[in-house]
Amino acid sequence: MKKIVILIMFLCSFLVYSKSSVIAGFFNDNYTGSLDNGVNGRYIGADDFLTFALFVKGEINSLEFSLTHQLVTSRKYYYRYDLINTSLGYNLNFSDLEIQPYLGFILKGEYGGDYIQNSIHDFRGIPSVSLDYKEFQERPIIGVTLKYLGPLLLDPNNEVSTLFNLDVPTGIKPINSSLFANYLIHFNNVSFEFLGGYRYFLNTIKDYSDFVRSGVIVGGQVKFIANNYFTINAGCYLFPTSNLENDPEYAVKNFPYSPQFWVSFGIGGFDLSIADIIRT
Repeated sequence: MKKIVILIMFLCSFLVYSKSSVIAGFFNDNYTGSLDNGVNGRYIGADDFLTFALFVKGEINSLEFSLTHQLVTSRKYYYRYDLINTSLGYNLNFSDLEIQPYLGFILKGEYGGDYIQNSIHDFRGIPSVSLDYKEFQERPIIGVTLKYLGPLLLDPNNEVSTLFNLDVPTGIKPINSSLFANYLIHFNNVSFEFLGGYRYFLNTIKDYSDFVRSGVIVGGQVKFIANNYFTINAGCYLFPTSNLENDPEYAVKNFPYSPQFWVSFGIGGFDLSIADIIRT
């Protein structure tokens, strides 16, 4: 708990003096495996995976701090846990190439996720989820992200980029690398983002690897900007799943991929990309 208090104090101090973004998102919760799950009381999917996530980003000159709070549940394995993922990075710019080495830590445990999830369930009129929390863990993490801005297409206001990320946790989550192509289309108060690429997990970690595996990822999102500051993001990406093989409903069907939907509301959330959501 002492670490959480210190982290909150640092976060508040950083955001006061930085160009900051705060984005809270509702994820698809009980729609794992099929778009029909959760409709009219049906609640079959193998797990909830991500129910809710809070993204916080702050930037002072070349220094960038990010924090993500995620809620993870598994009705298949009968557990839940919350993840708090933090990183502090430094942006290095070389013409069209941006390099950001970063370090941070991951906390796994009970941080109010059950209350948030079941409040969402109560609002939607679907059953609550009662599961025991996994044990507390904390691990450091290091990594690097490379972003190359490629030649602009169709319109000079649009952006084409290639993203490479190497994420090296020392536990809780697997070591992984990813390579994505990203295309961002800007209009006045609306932007569209499309992403496609591959993520590879170098090892497996109990609890986390029950959900996802290496494979191709594709996604898209639309972002609405109001008053040049408030944002609404809505999108979907398809990720490779490893959580349906023992499910009584979907084991006999071919569901190697699962959709992840989200709607998020932000203050200054212009820089929330699909890559941010996938990385965490």
